Amino acid sequence: PEEQMKDFIRKSEILSHYYFGEEVSWATFYQDYLFAELANELEENYKVLLTEYDAKGGTKFHAINVDEIGDFLHLNDVALSPCLFHTNWKNKSLLNYVCAFVLDMDKVRPLDLADFKKRFDDGRIPRPTFIANSGSGVHFYYILDSMFRVDTIKNEANNKIAEKIYNKLYDIVQKSGWIDAQRHWVGQDYRVVNSKTKFSQTSTIFKIGDIYSIDDLLQVCSVDLESLVNVRDKALPSKAMEKYATNIANDLGIMPPNMFDRKEVHDFIAEHKDAAWKMREQKRKERKKKE
Repeated sequence: PEEQMKDFIRKSEILSHYYFGEEVSWATFYQDYLFAELANELEENYKVLLTEYDAKGGTKFHAINVDEIGDFLHLNDVALSPCLFHTNWKNKSLLNYVCAFVLDMDKVRPLDLADFKKRFDDGRIPRPTFIANSGSGVHFYYILDSMFRVDTIKNEANNKIAEKIYNKLYDIVQKSGWIDAQRHWVGQDYRVVNSKTKFSQTSTIFKIGDIYSIDDLLQVCSVDLESLVNVRDKALPSKAMEKYATNIANDLGIMPPNMFDRKEVHDFIAEHKDAAWKMREQKRKERKKKE
């Protein structure tokens, strides 16, 4: 423990003096960077999801406002997801927005951290926006300039894109020679900035790079754009579905569905096809009478 505690202090010194990183507080990090867009009006009343792993009686889950994160800093095993979830419940099927991609680097000692800087400088690994000194390891945060909507109902293609970027970042790190990269999933939670480590030291975070757009990450990760086009195409309705839905809307005199949303088109057809058939039958009989 004593050696690990010394390593922790040394890593913060390296991030400050060797990386020339800017140390920021939990409030600055979460309010001004990671969850900055929560100040805007969204379609839901989103909360940030904090997990208290060392709570009495077992794990506790909290859906809180960003300014309430500070109430949990005295704890030594609390974590936050860098994502927002529908109904404020952390579940893969409810993932709605990605605010950052986070990589979990385990067993990072001071010399390892210094070596990572060389990999950033020579382009072997994309430079993170922030590095969090979280204990025995570090977390690389790639902050997005705008929250990326990835719900599987209306934005299935984006969900696939986010997953591809996340895994590609890990592939790049491991290809550079670092094998202790803990691959989780996009919505995984990570130790809260400025909360306590398992040795009761205060975790820190330093800004060392720029904020990214999704297009930036697609480029730096060399994601196959052709495969993304295919993903987008799979998320769109077929031409036959579009035509069928358009005919139903015309028959019933109602608004057609969003033709860029396969599920919405499918549900529209399922809901209105019988009524449209009856309407066509009625018109056919009326024409027959006139003849």
